[in-house]
Amino acid sequence: AIFDDTAGAERVRIDSSGNATFAGNIVTTSSSAVIQTPRISMEADGTLDWGSSRQYGTLTWDTNKAIIAGQANSSLEFRTNNSGVAMTIDTSQRVGIGTTSPAHKLDVAGTIFSSNSGTDGGQIRLANSGGGSTFYWAARTTGLNLGELGAADGRIFVKNGGNVGIGHISPEAKLDVDADSNQVAFMSRD
Repeated sequence: AIFDDTAGAERVRIDSSGNATFAGNIVTTSSSAVIQTPRISMEADGTLDWGSSRQYGTLTWDTNKAIIAGQANSSLEFRTNNSGVAMTIDTSQRVGIGTTSPAHKLDVAGTIFSSNSGTDGGQIRLANSGGGSTFYWAARTTGLNLGELGAADGRIFVKNGGNVGIGHISPEAKLDVDADSNQVAFMSRD
């Protein structure tokens, strides 16, 4: 044991296994690693590297954000309840929820649930990054709405009970198409 010279209090204890216990902070003025083992390195700036030879991941920060990074060829896995993988971010930046091998930018194994209390409840929005309209599917209290954001509501509407409206949101028949006198409401092709 190592004691404080003035107070006589124990400050460091090294047990028979070589484990050290500190009664206070570890302070260094070095610009290199503060703590270094074969699997973990804590740098003087607070960056923590871990894994075999400390090459798998990094925990650090920048202005207003924490950064968790997988090193070269290392994906990230998030686990809950000390059991299976809850979420994976692979080396191609694909996110898997409930799967360890996502095949798309977002790959979910299970049900996705989206809700909101507004006119359009839970929504899924779809757009082409090259331009064009943004469409959305939205759950409403009266049915499911496919709208064109900023342009038109009810491009297609599936009313509770199964009636489908094209061009309006109150279909009164199994298929209800809203067209003015100058439009073809239905066309059949062979």
